[in-house]
Amino acid sequence: MTGDSREAFSFAAARTAGVYTLVRRREDGRVDHAGTSGNDHALCGITGIDVYRQPFDPNVRNVCPECREEAARTPPEPVVSIQERLHEMLEPAEGPLRDELRRLLRAGAHVGPWTGGHAQTLAEGVVFDRIIEGADAIRKALAAAASIELIRVKGGGRNFLVVVPRGGSPAVAVQRPDPDQSPETRDEA
Repeated sequence: MTGDSREAFSFAAARTAGVYTLVRRREDGRVDHAGTSGNDHALCGITGIDVYRQPFDPNVRNVCPECREEAARTPPEPVVSIQERLHEMLEPAEGPLRDELRRLLRAGAHVGPWTGGHAQTLAEGVVFDRIIEGADAIRKALAAAASIELIRVKGGGRNFLVVVPRGGSPAVAVQRPDPDQSPETRDEA
């Protein structure tokens, strides 16, 4: 999305350029290679690689010429926005809250914080007294798996809570604003 607030939000405009990950051969870590999407081998085909948490730069001196050429010929896929990612994750959910939230995500609703981890630990941060719609669905989702994603979304004047159990169907709820939030941050997006 551009910085002009008058422009409508769109998933396509919110995507960012993709990058290849830097990888190096374990036996000889002096040459930079571009990792494939699964990071199990380099674009030039070598395996037995170490993956680094930085992007592949085709302009450095010690770069593999095959990886440089292949990266230029086939740029990586763009990175989807957090809104688009959550929109797709919500596909298997059901009900009017899911539909409302997906509509708001397409309009650029604010997503965050987004945490993942042990369901029992993350459930401690859910205040059920603040949930005004969907509490039963959230309880079921929290009990459905040992590991979950817990996502908060603000849009359309409402605060959403999403629980995505690993391997299960997402649950959506609406909750009252946190009383400690200032009025300005209660209604973002």
